Amino acid sequence: MTDSAQDLRNAVKAFIERRKLSPTRVGRLLFGNPSFIRVLLGGRSPRVDTADRLLDFIGLEPIGPRFRREVDAYLAVTRAKATAVSQAAVKNRSFIGRLQKGSSPRLKTVDRMRAWMKRNASTEQWRMIEVAAREEPRAEQAGSEDAASAASEEKPVQAAEAKPLFWTVKELAKVLRMSRCTLDRYRTDGGGPKYRKTRGKVLYARADVDEWLKRRGRSSTSDPGDDPHSDRKGSSAEKEDPESDPREEPSGDSPASPEEDE
Repeated sequence: MTDSAQDLRNAVKAFIERRKLSPTRVGRLLFGNPSFIRVLLGGRSPRVDTADRLLDFIGLEPIGPRFRREVDAYLAVTRAKATAVSQAAVKNRSFIGRLQKGSSPRLKTVDRMRAWMKRNASTEQWRMIEVAAREEPRAEQAGSEDAASAASEEKPVQAAEAKPLFWTVKELAKVLRMSRCTLDRYRTDGGGPKYRKTRGKVLYARADVDEWLKRRGRSSTSDPGDDPHSDRKGSSAEKEDPESDPREEPSGDSPASPEEDE
């Protein structure tokens, strides 16, 4: 049986060693708990939501969304009852019902559930389940983005207080309320915040973005600040400033910071 918790520990340990980071500092920054990473590496099996926050920080695929799609696909393909499957797999009739409502089980429970489903599905059924679980439905993606946008608009202060260490292009575009095209143009032509690229994924460090924003501070409308277009004269500079890009689509702020797993 797969040991997802051990796989997570291996990934975290390799990432910390490769980046030469302090486990204490990472635990404090991500979860407000300096001993969290040490306890995790010592053998703790975290909950799915905690594991997903760590995996997102490292730049790896999260476990929770795919696992939930696998469970839904198993029920659809086999036409089994959720309560019967829950009882047989993890001895808890309400497990799948709670999972569908947002419950976050331990990784060891996820492994038990996956192993049971694979044993009780035929080869063809499991192939169909894997195909169905491979990608998130578009409707669900759109709904998640709309919900995140609405939540950020309702609570902009709370979102601003929960800045992560790094942002993806999509996340930073939401934070800065500018289009992803503008950030792409900055990376090509210059003038934007510094970025890093790991495993083909572009990441922006919070410190670099804060420094970039500080340099662009203005005391008046005639003060160009550290604007990459400040060498252009007259109103053309104002018109071509990326902050007024007509393609920009305002949306929500950064995702909430993770909490310590209980």
